Amino acid sequence: MDPLALALLSIFGGAALTAGAGFLGAWIQSRRETAKWWRDERLRAYVALLQRTDVWISAAQVDLSNYGANVVTDAPDDVMDALTALDLVGPRRVQSLAVDFVHAASVAISHDFAIPEQQESLGAARYALAQAAREALGQGRR
Repeated sequence: MDPLALALLSIFGGAALTAGAGFLGAWIQSRRETAKWWRDERLRAYVALLQRTDVWISAAQVDLSNYGANVVTDAPDDVMDALTALDLVGPRRVQSLAVDFVHAASVAISHDFAIPEQQESLGAARYALAQAAREALGQGRR
């Protein structure tokens, strides 16, 4: 083979390999960044729902006259906004458990926290939601 052709082939071959490796690296980095963005968005949505629902429950326990007649559709707007955000980032299992948690809160509040089974159901719903959120974030059981 001609030495000039061999030199050109090695130069252009090396350049092609370098460019290919660069594109592959950029693609891998893009996937990582996207996955990180989804995790961050999910974390924000999960924390917002848990915090806002906890505030709603605490306020109801302090002043039952303000919240005693509410049902799930009458949850405070910030709770419903957090539930909507969670619906967008998913996954469906976490969203479903979030709806169950908000519903359990509404039922417990509407009965003035008087029925022990409803309080237990509320605690179990919160635990199930937190556990599913951890799993969705890749944290597993704690």
